[in-house]
Amino acid sequence: MPSEFYLGEKIVCTDDRFRRSSLTTPVIGGVYTIRGVITKGLYPYDDSPIQCLGIFLQEIRNKEPEMSFSEWRFAPLEFREEKSTDEVSVK
Repeated sequence: MPSEFYLGEKIVCTDDRFRRSSLTTPVIGGVYTIRGVITKGLYPYDDSPIQCLGIFLQEIRNKEPEMSFSEWRFAPLEFREEKSTDEVSVK
């Protein structure tokens, strides 16, 4: 399934369960900006490789190793103005 994410897009974290706790990682509900993407292989729950995008976030820059975060952990952010309040929702 092709990704619809793009550079500079605002996204929201929908899954913050990470194995490596020593690095800074996104938190669920946090809003981030995409600063880069790579194609990577992923082995989430079994031995079958799944291709997905790795997303680099403007707000998180770990020194070493520089870590991308799997696209399935995020959703596009949608801003809507209604009356005098701003609402933020996930598409």
